[in-house]
Amino acid sequence: MDLALFTFFYQFSGVAYWLDWIIIFFAEYVSYIIIAAVVISAIRLWRCNKTPEAFKYLLALFSAGVAKGIVTIIRFFYHHPRPSEALHLTSLFPELSYSFPSGHAMFFFALATGVYLTNKTFGRVLFALAILMGMARIAAGVHWPSDI
Repeated sequence: MDLALFTFFYQFSGVAYWLDWIIIFFAEYVSYIIIAAVVISAIRLWRCNKTPEAFKYLLALFSAGVAKGIVTIIRFFYHHPRPSEALHLTSLFPELSYSFPSGHAMFFFALATGVYLTNKTFGRVLFALAILMGMARIAAGVHWPSDI
């Protein structure tokens, strides 16, 4: 099933320049927008004297960082090759570490969860972006669906 899902998403890679650009944007660059949005939201809340809410956003960022650290520990003990290595495919951008688990997915789903606990609407947007990021990373050929 992992291979079938990977094949479904990967079939969109290399079809058209504009589609590759969208895949790369969501797989790599939307992460910067998400982090900037959370930090800017925390600053705005702090400036509006809503310090507890601002602190919760910063705590969500810290928790996401801890989740990313857990990924590093798992990858130290479990070496799972990326689809581009295992299937001898060309990915849209290079990734040098192991595939499982996805550090991007772990970080941004943890961040979305932390934000959701404070602001349901913003949290839902972050969950949607994290899902799109995960699908884009599969389509780019750098993750298996089970990594996400």
